[in-house]
Amino acid sequence: MHFPFNMNLVALDLDKCMLRSKLPPMFPEDQKSVVAVIGNSHSGVLCCKNLYEIAKSQERDIKIINFGSRPIKYAKYVDNGIIFDNTGLKGSTAEWVLNSGQGQDSTLKKYLPRCTHIIYVIGYSPSPLPKMYLDGKEVGEQLLFDMHSSGFHLGDGAEHVPGLYANGIAFPEEVQDPEGHIEAAVGVAKFFRFAEKVKQLWLNLE
Repeated sequence: MHFPFNMNLVALDLDKCMLRSKLPPMFPEDQKSVVAVIGNSHSGVLCCKNLYEIAKSQERDIKIINFGSRPIKYAKYVDNGIIFDNTGLKGSTAEWVLNSGQGQDSTLKKYLPRCTHIIYVIGYSPSPLPKMYLDGKEVGEQLLFDMHSSGFHLGDGAEHVPGLYANGIAFPEEVQDPEGHIEAAVGVAKFFRFAEKVKQLWLNLE
């Protein structure tokens, strides 16, 4: 994504950037760093918060530019659930944005040339499915995941594939929050909850 605008950016590991203690050694002590954070979901804003705290404590000279493709959402707790439970900011990360005035979007073309480092926080792409055969025919590319049953179908509207189920970050449940927003339920506890909901299908191999 950044190559047309700045080929010299140092790409930083997302997992390390979400841990404040891991960040200082990634930057030089004797010069200013300008960090582009691509993405403004919870993880992206958490990276911004960690960088901001390091700059504020003067451990390193860091400027942060956050590039977001959509307005920041905040989780809202209501009597019958949580609005934007899976896509909204929560806890100290949400408080930091609200109190610091962060969260303004920028444009890649204008600001990336000024940056020295970049953090991509734009989600993950699932790995290709392994080769699978049904009645002697390879069907991997035709399989569609059903986010309600955890099963698979051979194309839209087709019968489900017997005995094939999945769960986890690449195969989450589709849920609806109290205001009707459709989201993927991502998180270890939510994966277990999805498994509990559909486990009878797995046990019966339906």
